[in-house]
Amino acid sequence: MAKWDDADNLERSEHSWERLLSLKNESGLCTVRVTAIGFRDNMGGHKSVPLLDSSENVLADAIRLQLVSTLMVSPEFNLVFFNPNAKLNLSITGGSCFLEAVVNDSRVLEVVQPPRGLQCSQLMLSPKGMGTALVTVYDVGLAPPLAASAVVQVVDIDWIKIVSPEEISLVEGTSQTIDLMAGISDGRTFDSYQFAYMNIHVHVEDHIIEVLDINDISSPGGGYVNVPKFKILAAHLGITTLFVSAAQQSGHEILSQPIMVEVYAPPIIHPQDIFLVPGAAYVLTVKGGPTVGVYVEYMSMNDEIATMHRSSGRLSAISPGNTTIRATVFRNGDTVICEAYGSVKVGVPSSVILNAQSELLGVGREMPIYPLFSEGDLFSVYELCQNYQWTVEDDKVLSFNLLEHLNGEKYGTQLDPSEKIQFPSHMSEEELGFIKVMFGRSAGRTNIAVSFSCEFISSGSKSWRRFYNASLSILVVPDLPLALGVPITWVLPPHYTTTSILPSSSESYGQRDSQSHKGTIIYSLLRNFPDKNEGVQKVAISIEGDRIKTSESNNLACIQAKDRITGRIEIAACVKVAEVSQIRITKQEEVPFHGINLAVGAELSLPVVYLDALGNPFYEAYGAVLFDVVTDSPDVVSINKNNTHGGSRNIHLKAMQHGRALVRISIDRIPQKSDYILISVGAHIHPQNPVLHIGSHLNFSIEGLNDKVSGQWSTANGSVISVSPLSGVAEVVGEGTTQVFFEASSLKLRTAVIVLTEDIVSVDAPRETLTNVPLPTKGYNFSVKISNNYDKFMALGNTKGLQYDCRVDPPFVGYAKPWLDLDSGNSYCLFFPYSPEHLVRLIPKSKDMKPDISVSINASLRGADHVSGSASALFVGGFSILEMGKDSMQLNLTPYSNKTIITILGNIDVEIYWHERESLLITSIHTEGFGIGGRAKYEVKMLGAKRFTDTIFITLPANGQSVEIDVSCDPGERTASETTIKYTLWTTVLGCLALLILTVVVSICYLDRPGRSPQTSINVPATPSIAAPVTPARSSPAIGSESPRTPQPFIDYVRRTIDETPNYRREPRRRVNPQNTF
Repeated sequence: MAKWDDADNLERSEHSWERLLSLKNESGLCTVRVTAIGFRDNMGGHKSVPLLDSSENVLADAIRLQLVSTLMVSPEFNLVFFNPNAKLNLSITGGSCFLEAVVNDSRVLEVVQPPRGLQCSQLMLSPKGMGTALVTVYDVGLAPPLAASAVVQVVDIDWIKIVSPEEISLVEGTSQTIDLMAGISDGRTFDSYQFAYMNIHVHVEDHIIEVLDINDISSPGGGYVNVPKFKILAAHLGITTLFVSAAQQSGHEILSQPIMVEVYAPPIIHPQDIFLVPGAAYVLTVKGGPTVGVYVEYMSMNDEIATMHRSSGRLSAISPGNTTIRATVFRNGDTVICEAYGSVKVGVPSSVILNAQSELLGVGREMPIYPLFSEGDLFSVYELCQNYQWTVEDDKVLSFNLLEHLNGEKYGTQLDPSEKIQFPSHMSEEELGFIKVMFGRSAGRTNIAVSFSCEFISSGSKSWRRFYNASLSILVVPDLPLALGVPITWVLPPHYTTTSILPSSSESYGQRDSQSHKGTIIYSLLRNFPDKNEGVQKVAISIEGDRIKTSESNNLACIQAKDRITGRIEIAACVKVAEVSQIRITKQEEVPFHGINLAVGAELSLPVVYLDALGNPFYEAYGAVLFDVVTDSPDVVSINKNNTHGGSRNIHLKAMQHGRALVRISIDRIPQKSDYILISVGAHIHPQNPVLHIGSHLNFSIEGLNDKVSGQWSTANGSVISVSPLSGVAEVVGEGTTQVFFEASSLKLRTAVIVLTEDIVSVDAPRETLTNVPLPTKGYNFSVKISNNYDKFMALGNTKGLQYDCRVDPPFVGYAKPWLDLDSGNSYCLFFPYSPEHLVRLIPKSKDMKPDISVSINASLRGADHVSGSASALFVGGFSILEMGKDSMQLNLTPYSNKTIITILGNIDVEIYWHERESLLITSIHTEGFGIGGRAKYEVKMLGAKRFTDTIFITLPANGQSVEIDVSCDPGERTASETTIKYTLWTTVLGCLALLILTVVVSICYLDRPGRSPQTSINVPATPSIAAPVTPARSSPAIGSESPRTPQPFIDYVRRTIDETPNYRREPRRRVNPQNTF
């Protein structure tokens, strides 16, 4: 508590009686003692003589000091959130504990009695209003009193902030603590204990994360926190947004900055285990892991076995052996978020087999066949193998590529052998040699064989070639001798419920549906007479409303349809239950022989089809099995993973950059149940593989290049088509087939051209003018005729059903679909125009539309879209009224609702008529667009208060459309009564005013009369000294029928008094206006 100041003592004389005592800033009781140990010897100069040890008289003294430390209040500045329930604790140190606290502004703060035992160490304050106050603490136990002060500012919250990066990534199942800050506009912040009074709410957009308090108690969907920290738990995969809010005293809510939170699955390298042959390559990807604000780096642990591109993930096999690969996810430079590992085996497969998804094939059906190696798959070797030689033991039972065979038959004399196969412009036969498509021609069993060679390239440019061969026996199953029900049989998977495929279905077999009154068709299963297997058949296939439900496979049943109104009974369809055995990517225009050419940036949706063991397609099998889609070059082709689940109907591909990519679709990732397609991304000639007619012209161009390339066009057979070397404009010369080439310094492209003398597909348009009001419920019939040359192209599509597709140009006008008239056997494209409401939304804003346009209907062969025909017809758009109901429209106008708006959509080139021109006004107030997709608003306004009815006629001269709108204008009884009330009110007011004026005039005249009758009794105001007698009322029962007369002396007295009163008899204006008194 205290010590001697040695530095000061050294400066003093050795024999001085004064010493300096240094006190520490502490409170307590201190005793200071001084003892004399000797005396100065004056004779000896500076020497001292010590006292004898045996001396009993010791010279000593002591003093007791009560030390008090400096009075302090901390903290000296305090920021307090304004809340009546908030409390501020100030720490007091020093002083004597006899303290008094004073606040200079009691409207801001008040002193609260602290808990017992803390009076000397704490000062408790409570905010009463916003502002700044000075708190002074006086120590009255000291003389003079000590004082210490602190400044307290009571404010409202201005901002709140989440102390975190803008992006947070969490592994599913983990948690992270989130810190908060809150303060005012100058940057100062509140202490943590004040957060309990701020009503802070944590907002989470969805349930991807859960909010936990510091005790790990969950608050689903967010919650309130009273401390400046909480936890978030990564519950589900996805990306969400997190923010907090606080309420000000005014009720205004302030928000923090949003924080994006990504919950990701642990990263996995895909594929995690891979087999490659030396010289092969595969682009690896990372599944899972964070995706926002991160990048991935790949590395191989042994570059002598395999190397990896650091950023793209391209794995290149170098030499046989095993190695490990690593993918590291970074964020913000070198911050490692997570890692994933995989294994690579490089080797040479010892054997190969031929693989087909089924060993059975129906007559007229197709199935792909490809080699399957003992190790790895086609991804591992397809780029290094070549010289494929495919053979069929009996080509009467089975054949390859029927289209190739038919084209060779017709045009074989005009082409050399290398030109007989029509491939896309820059994808050769050799590149697609690893896969073939078998076509069942007749019943029987035959063998298919293949032989090829693969050249493996190892480190140091060392290479060697290896030959492979394999064979497979395929049984082609014939149709039954009598199978008339095959075209109407739906193949469905077991344990499956269809969508609503039974139109107007209302009753199920054996029970009545609750909605039966809405349908007219009753569906039921056809059965034999009851036997022991009846119960089994009921369970196998059943009808539930408008859906079909199956259970076990290998069952067949037919459905009977009965019209309850007409009584007509027919077989609606038959149902066959079979297992899903095959999967296929169906062929489109862009998919000849499992090859696709795409330009960079192009997108393509490919339908996925399920088939049974014989190759019969399923009518419906959504989600029946799971399928997987992968590619060896995801940097070249991107696959939309959201559209590749089991219930999808398509896979969506997008060309990302130049290159080649092999895409595999498989059932549950089984290599034996797979189909492949090779995609080439780059430049190609447009259009590809056109079919032309003699006398026509075509302008070839190059698609898929970022920059313009100068080159030269040429043709392989000038007698079929001639091409301008510089412009690419082609002119048809004669019948036949040939190829057109484009050559540049580093580019060589080609495409096939077929010239025909007659139309394979011809379309005839209807004679009437097309319109969309009223909407044709059965569509407009465009007749489609297909010539005998169609047989040359039928292998491109399914041999069952309609073999052509219909399209509309321009597509925003409507849609078209093929239709076969079963009675006449004629084929049509049914055109269904969109309604005016749809056209307003669908027509591009940049289109310069007219009220009437030419609509072209194009019919093309399925699988050979370039084989097509078209016909055009005049389409005149109609109009519709937005506010109009199904039948008619009624406008009711009143003085309080004397106007309304009608909106015309579609063809707004209309004319409007009505009769009551003086009582009804119709004006155009807004027009947007024109042609068949315009929008116009008209204001209908009632003029005056006349009661009338009228009809508005809106006509469109272009197609004769007319709409009538009834208008009723009624002034209403309420208006008349209100007018009467107003008239009566004004009459009453004026009458009262006239009566008041008359009363005043009569009073003045009465007072100004010059003479008064002696018998008249005059009532004058009584003076304080004179009390005039009051005459009793005549009706009083106490008196007779005649009142006594006033005594004459009293009358004389009154007269004298009046005459003697000064200025009483003066002019009336002086009595009325006091200013005239004199």
